Amino acid sequence: MADCWTGDRESYASDELVPAARKGSLAADVAAIGAALKSDRKLAAIDGYRLQLNSFIGFPAGDDNSPNYAEVWVGFHGTDVWLAGCDIDQDAADAAPDAAVRITINDMNAILAVADAPEDTALAPFPEPVSTSTNHGQPVYDQRLLLIAPSGQAVLKPYLLRDHLDEWKTRLQEIADNGGGDFAKPELDAINAHEKGEGAADLDRQTAFTSEMKPEGAMWAYGLASGDGTRPRVYLSPALKQAKPMTARFMTVSIDLYKDDPALHQALTEWLHERDFTFLKERLK
Repeated sequence: MADCWTGDRESYASDELVPAARKGSLAADVAAIGAALKSDRKLAAIDGYRLQLNSFIGFPAGDDNSPNYAEVWVGFHGTDVWLAGCDIDQDAADAAPDAAVRITINDMNAILAVADAPEDTALAPFPEPVSTSTNHGQPVYDQRLLLIAPSGQAVLKPYLLRDHLDEWKTRLQEIADNGGGDFAKPELDAINAHEKGEGAADLDRQTAFTSEMKPEGAMWAYGLASGDGTRPRVYLSPALKQAKPMTARFMTVSIDLYKDDPALHQALTEWLHERDFTFLKERLK
């Protein structure tokens, strides 16, 4: 039976008794996204599944301020967990969902997943995800993730050679300032000499890649494009990283397939590529 929704669920990272004042504007974003998903006729028309709307608002660890990330997702649950009406066996459904459509706010994990990067590198440079197509001008990665940024602003920035060397100089200067000058100073001198040899224009223009490192043997070596399999390195835009916690700065839309169902996979992939997500961009600050 198509268009069969079971009960909604919402939760918060700390506890469910968080005062409404602490939910900030992300609560309004979550409500609007949830309403848009439940009114999406293409999702509701997918037959053979019961749908459930879920939402989650996360708070900074140890911080009593507003939430800084959120997720809204629709779970697709097959006949093995169906109960009477549109109900589902919740425990069984949670243990083995068939698929999910997810929209996240201010959450890097979905991006890192398609980049094959560990989650603890969220603020560090990582390999750029492979863009496989676009949706209304926004990149789609690995046929399953859509990245949405404010108009005229990128979520991911190229990690330039200048960024790489500046980061190493900062690290080495900290070592020197803490009694490690004998080790750090020669490395700093080598980086400064290397910068003069390369030229400021090249350092400010070229992107660091995941490839064989040069100069050979230098601890601060960097990669340049050197053939198939190399990928440019990127990082989260500083403007987005420094955003106030309560503000939606970027979003992702993704599909997760947990069971082998080619028809469901095709339907959700088409939805991801064809759906107009302008309403999400309008909520970005």
